[in-house]
Amino acid sequence: MDIEEGGEGMIYFENGEVKASDYLLTIDCFKRAFELDKTKEKKHFYALLLYLFFMYDIHSPYFDYPEEVRYEYVMKDVLLGQPIEIKEEVRKECVRVFCQKKNVETFLLEKAIGAAHKLALYLDEIDFRQTDEAGNAKYNPKDLVVILKSIGDIVGSLKELRKQAKKAGEDEKYIEKELFEDE
Repeated sequence: MDIEEGGEGMIYFENGEVKASDYLLTIDCFKRAFELDKTKEKKHFYALLLYLFFMYDIHSPYFDYPEEVRYEYVMKDVLLGQPIEIKEEVRKECVRVFCQKKNVETFLLEKAIGAAHKLALYLDEIDFRQTDEAGNAKYNPKDLVVILKSIGDIVGSLKELRKQAKKAGEDEKYIEKELFEDE
């Protein structure tokens, strides 16, 4: 897995370990999650951070999967099937807040990726032998040609939106660093 090290995002990696920014720990639900974890090493809190990063962060290697597929991979590959033992309402609030903090570019990228996956599923369903009740072809080959011609544009648009989302994220990290940096 290729994970970006360092950075000043809300959740980031340093020396292969997940870290929470100072900003994140000022948010009530994250503060409560930290305090509710009574383990010495805060393993449940850090499991929550791993879950959030790998499910919802643009730098996650799973970001390009639809959310339900992401969830399966994250639970299996990252959390190794172990539940996050933080009260459900606190965990859900952390997810809501973390997702709410996404910049609009990242939010739109996630929606665009979801739409692209739905298009891929639609293309998988095409069978030119299928007919409707009247015996007419269910799928028109000309429609498929139009879709296939537009795939390059779709991929290009996704790449451009990803660049914009990462740039917006970098701008946010800079602002956060300025706000929380010791003088």
